[in-house]
Amino acid sequence: MLYRFGEFELDEDRRELRRDGEDVAIESRILDLLLQLIRASGRVLPREDLKRLVWPDVAASDHSVNQALYGLRRALGDDPREPRYVQTLRGRGVRLIAEVASLEPPPPSPFGPTGEPPFVGREGVMAQLDEALAAADAGRGGLVLITGEPGIGKTRVLEEFRKRAIAAGHLTAMGHCPEDAGAPAFWPWIEILREVIAGEDWDRVTSGLWDDEAPRRDEARFRLFDSIDRLIGERAMEQPLLVALDDLHCADDATVALLKHLRYGLSDQKVLIVGSSRLGSASYGRVVNALGGSGAGPPAAFIQLGPLSLSDSSKLLPDREEAVAAQYHEYSGGNPFFLSQIVLATRATPPDADVDLAVAGRTVGDFVLAHLRQLPKFTRRVLGLAAVAGRDFHVSDVAAMVSGNPEEVLQALYAGVRSFVLDLDGNSASFRFRHVLLCDVLKDQLDVGDRDHAHGRLALHLIAASSSRAAQYRAAKHACRAVAVLGADTVLELSLGVARDAAKSFAFDVAQRICEEALAAVGSSPASESLLVEILVVLGESQIRRGQRAAGRATLEAAIEQAGATASGDLIGEAALALSPGFFAIETGVFDPQVVSLLEAALGTKSGRSRDVEAQLAARLAMALYWKSGSGLRRKELVEHAEALVPQSPRSRVFVSAARVVALWSADSIAARQGEVDQLIEFASASGDIELELLGRVFGVTTQLERGNHASARREIGEFSSLVEAHRLPGASWFVDMYYGMLALEAGELGRASQRISRMAKFRSVFPDANLENSIAVMTAIASWWRGDLGPLIGSIEELVDRYPAAIAWKVARGLALIDLGRIDEAREIVAILSRPGELPDDTLRVVSLTVLAHMAVVLKMVEDVPTLYSQLVAYRGRYAIGGYGVFSWGAVDSGLARLAATAGDWGAAGEFIESASLMLSEAGVRAWKAEHEASVAALLVRRGRSRDFQEARRLAQMASREAQRSGLGRVSRIARGVLDFIGDG
Repeated sequence: MLYRFGEFELDEDRRELRRDGEDVAIESRILDLLLQLIRASGRVLPREDLKRLVWPDVAASDHSVNQALYGLRRALGDDPREPRYVQTLRGRGVRLIAEVASLEPPPPSPFGPTGEPPFVGREGVMAQLDEALAAADAGRGGLVLITGEPGIGKTRVLEEFRKRAIAAGHLTAMGHCPEDAGAPAFWPWIEILREVIAGEDWDRVTSGLWDDEAPRRDEARFRLFDSIDRLIGERAMEQPLLVALDDLHCADDATVALLKHLRYGLSDQKVLIVGSSRLGSASYGRVVNALGGSGAGPPAAFIQLGPLSLSDSSKLLPDREEAVAAQYHEYSGGNPFFLSQIVLATRATPPDADVDLAVAGRTVGDFVLAHLRQLPKFTRRVLGLAAVAGRDFHVSDVAAMVSGNPEEVLQALYAGVRSFVLDLDGNSASFRFRHVLLCDVLKDQLDVGDRDHAHGRLALHLIAASSSRAAQYRAAKHACRAVAVLGADTVLELSLGVARDAAKSFAFDVAQRICEEALAAVGSSPASESLLVEILVVLGESQIRRGQRAAGRATLEAAIEQAGATASGDLIGEAALALSPGFFAIETGVFDPQVVSLLEAALGTKSGRSRDVEAQLAARLAMALYWKSGSGLRRKELVEHAEALVPQSPRSRVFVSAARVVALWSADSIAARQGEVDQLIEFASASGDIELELLGRVFGVTTQLERGNHASARREIGEFSSLVEAHRLPGASWFVDMYYGMLALEAGELGRASQRISRMAKFRSVFPDANLENSIAVMTAIASWWRGDLGPLIGSIEELVDRYPAAIAWKVARGLALIDLGRIDEAREIVAILSRPGELPDDTLRVVSLTVLAHMAVVLKMVEDVPTLYSQLVAYRGRYAIGGYGVFSWGAVDSGLARLAATAGDWGAAGEFIESASLMLSEAGVRAWKAEHEASVAALLVRRGRSRDFQEARRLAQMASREAQRSGLGRVSRIARGVLDFIGDG
């Protein structure tokens, strides 16, 4: 007999006392005392009766009783002054005051007391895993993905291999991807990181990502990837690390993205990651692409588990005759889980009985039911409702769905544990189904109406029980399955709140999934038009933020159309604004007529719209028109209109301030722009808008670089970097690597620049962004140009010319590549066309494009085009040639002017510009551009042909050559070497 009281369970037959599933040490005589108190069912037992019952063959004293009671209270953790279990009544005796439930134990498991079948038939798999672990020990980490059909033993292999790794002295950590997505993003990594890191590191890495109390702006997760990668690598240096990820086919997008990111660094780490995934599942391809696709880092090794052999299957059936074992093996197909369920379903059958398995059950589900039919009806119902909660659940989840005594519910769940259906998961109130197939079979046995009501009651329970994001997310998931019970509006409202919260945390994959599930659940049910529009807006913005632009636009167009039926200008405006979300999503060189058209239409809708939304629409439209030729006047009018509305909310006021800087950015506006940028940073900081404050600092960096104030720019970059580190805003994080990569290129530190470009490429895998792609491409091109061979990139550059036709700088870059390829006539044609007045728009690329064209005209000796270029470029003398928002540079404008003047024969002006450029480049500390300037001036002096200039040319060429050799500047080295070969080294 089994007895349950409080958190204790007493197994009379085995004479074992357990607390929360863990054995409690207790002496035999004290156990006898506890049994007598239990059998008395709460009655008071006089001391004399206790002596007779507990010490039948001994003349026990009162002291013996007192000592036994003391030992019992210590085992139970009971306080005699405030007893919860054992109460002493002076002069009367002793009684057990806790409520006791008596349970008949189920038949014993044929697999022993744990109910776990022996681990057999995987020797070859374990050898492969041992080999991978040994490679990781040697610093060659890797990935292994174990695949197979349901029930084939993937999780068991992970668990057994983890035991082996622990025995061999490895640090191990295991995370489970929830089968029924009710956990927050990154849940398996949370489990893993809790085991790998602790204390200060844990707080630093996870603060603001998974802490429900953290400010929302701190929840942006993507910037954490590098720090998690670094910490795991550092921890593995202390002790080789095995990371196990179970059920990857159920992983959320964020979990897969982090896994893909960590893959890049495994080649030189003492880390082995082993995952399991169901073969052929809907999301299997996504996991394969992440682990086995091309790119840096080792691809995964794939191990597919097959069925057990007859010999191995027989080891699971030690009490069955050979012929019967063969019958079981054939019917189960060697699937370990299927085989175990056949065994459990037929455990009452004699070992030599010839069982007609086709009658006993045709599928694994039938055998599971045959096994479960051995349980009482109420227990089966409780387990079925538990399955609605998911594979992992808390007793309170089930109690919320069951009408009955909570203690009876708990006892039914414990019966599930004793029947090898459930496992206790850490404490007496948390459970886990031993296999997801058990969960699925039980759930399928419920009527549709029962399931709907269970989902609805659970959703309401989760809402009331906790305000945590995880609980609210689970509530939304269950609400979506209970539309018939809760109603469409309740489902949409709950899902909308959860999706918005996820979007604020930059968990756009979660937001998208919640919105899609809510819309699918509601279907054609009557629902509030405004709620439908709002959830479509969140869905569309999430799709766009994840790079699914076409799908996002289609969603938002549907939202705008549906919002028209509500006659709400604000709803229409919010949908239109979501078409281009976030200031860091503004794309260089892109004019999108569809976005402009929808913004125009939304701005034209006047009814039911607030001044704030109208101001934001006007400001956003002004920015969207930036790359449209001839739109300057229209942009100015829109910004002035937005400002005249005097928006009420701080967010809208900062939004309009930022739009002024973006929409009216001009090469000629540098003086006025600095004041506007300072004001934007001040407003954004005061309003707590971190995204816009970072945008203001981007503008600040660019403006300082344009002015040649590299020291100030570096300080601004430091401030920007500190903000990014503190707030982890994903759309801004890669800017830090871009800035430091650009500065490294200017300094001739090509190796360091390549490292920064690689980091940007790694970030691209988790946060798709067109500007990031553009920046990686231009920095790669400049690095190739410095090395002296831009030609091989011609194909990529031509693709960028087609993709960003308004970004003239890519057409200029094509000309540079053509020169390296020796296609001189084509390069000359580019210079001739783009040097005409009016060809280069007054945008963020104007000054750098003019400076590069000046370089090309001099190299190609296009004397006829020099005056036109000079007249346009001289307006920017004393400036630094910066492209985009600080993405790349082309040295000092005065260096280009010097070459143009010298080529035109105006050596007086050339001398002045040579001197001013040298001073600017020295003060900025940009050694690469200084060396390029020196080599080019030396070549000009030699071309001039005066022997008295040769000494200066030699001096400049020698300095340039030394720097070129130190930095690997092949292009500069060739120019300097040519000068020295002509005039001699002296």
